[in-house]
Amino acid sequence: MHTQLVNKNNSKLHKQLIREQIIRERKAFDEYQYQQANNKIYKNTLEVINNRCPKFFGNTKALGSNKHYIGLYWPLKGEPDLLRIAIVANSYIGLPKILETQQMIFAKYHLGDSVSQSLIPNLYQPTATFEVFPDIIIIPSLALSISGYRLGFGQGYYDRYLSIIKASNAVITVGVCFHQWLMEYIPYEIFDHKLDYVITDQYVIKT
Repeated sequence: MHTQLVNKNNSKLHKQLIREQIIRERKAFDEYQYQQANNKIYKNTLEVINNRCPKFFGNTKALGSNKHYIGLYWPLKGEPDLLRIAIVANSYIGLPKILETQQMIFAKYHLGDSVSQSLIPNLYQPTATFEVFPDIIIIPSLALSISGYRLGFGQGYYDRYLSIIKASNAVITVGVCFHQWLMEYIPYEIFDHKLDYVITDQYVIKT
């Protein structure tokens, strides 16, 4: 786990330096280590969905059996790949879709559905535009803090989405990243949303 010495008066600059460092490290990630760690994150994420979210899933072990939606994501290179949850969860999946208005929604997705290039380079999203409202959202992160704050690419799509959706819906938010990018502290601002769970290949943290 990284320990960061932070100048809290210059958090934007500090976050950008962390981003640049992690992106360099992700490019050098060994494929075997990636697969091993990815499998552990997958298992930890299923454990949280099945056992730690009784508000939405009760005692059931069958994902989607109560017709709740899980928000997943199309992984970029170097991110945890959790799309196989869509197999276990039957068809109750939503993936982020960025509209031409720069608004992000979650669009209904069945594994194998057509996808198209997003407005973000190298990122794909459902071609369909049927909007769904996930009860639990799995959020990819460059880094996570043990207190539940997330470092993304700095474009703010998830934070803007959560600001809107949390005003009218109860939603559980789960950040995922590889353990080497779990940090004691990440600078955050008033519009940054604290996540309910932090998951790495080594830890599951309820914040």
